[in-house]
Amino acid sequence: MDQVAEYERVKYERMWALAEYRNDHVSAHAERALQSFQAAEGDSILDLGAGAGYGSRYFQDAGLRVLAIDIARNAMAPDIAARVPLLVGNMWDIPVEIVADWGFSRDVMEHIPTDRVDDVLRFIRKSTRKATYFNIALRPDGCGRLIGETLHLTVRSLDWWVEKLGAYWTDVEVLEHRPDFSATFVTRGRR
Repeated sequence: MDQVAEYERVKYERMWALAEYRNDHVSAHAERALQSFQAAEGDSILDLGAGAGYGSRYFQDAGLRVLAIDIARNAMAPDIAARVPLLVGNMWDIPVEIVADWGFSRDVMEHIPTDRVDDVLRFIRKSTRKATYFNIALRPDGCGRLIGETLHLTVRSLDWWVEKLGAYWTDVEVLEHRPDFSATFVTRGRR
């Protein structure tokens, strides 16, 4: 693990130790992703930056085979960790080949160091066969103050993200844009 990854891992393990960081803001997005994908029972999905695992639990309950990925060992809620496989690592340097039908990334990309965004998108593109759902914050974070850190390292505009995603997928659909708050995308068709 490189120095940046180690720093980020420690930072997020500190965050996930706080109860205030464990709210479920993911399940509604997981439901929307499944509707958007039209995924079938038995399909596989990567929960990219799974955090507490609420999205993973939702997908598993819907009959999908889930692999959760997160940089923090302590992120996943214990009841979810007991049932969902977790790969601990940073997405710009995953040491194994992973392939799934679908990808799900909610409130993750803005946390990636800007100089590592392309590496993460490259990993996601090569690891998902059909489509990936992204929800990306377009604003600075509010929780990092709890540990004296900045969490949203790549705060960019909708246009920046459309261009960045378009470098890896031929179809970038904007499902929702809430200016100065967040944007939701589904990407399909690998470049």
